[in-house]
Amino acid sequence: MINVLLIEDSSVFVMGLKLALSANSAIESVEAVASPGAAVAFLNAHPDIHVAVVDISLESETDGLTLLGI
Repeated sequence: MINVLLIEDSSVFVMGLKLALSANSAIESVEAVASPGAAVAFLNAHPDIHVAVVDISLESETDGLTLLGI
């Protein structure tokens, strides 16, 4: 089973992605955070995440491409 983390600051986009991903029986869970700091904290606390879907144009202190380097 696949655990997914969405890193996205648009709640409407998150709702759509969660709905689309929940249709796939191989996906066990879909969690979402809105900022790079929250993403790092979540990933440190949940090492069972298999896939991260990252918004490259996050409107915060760090964009998605920089986050991938972290």
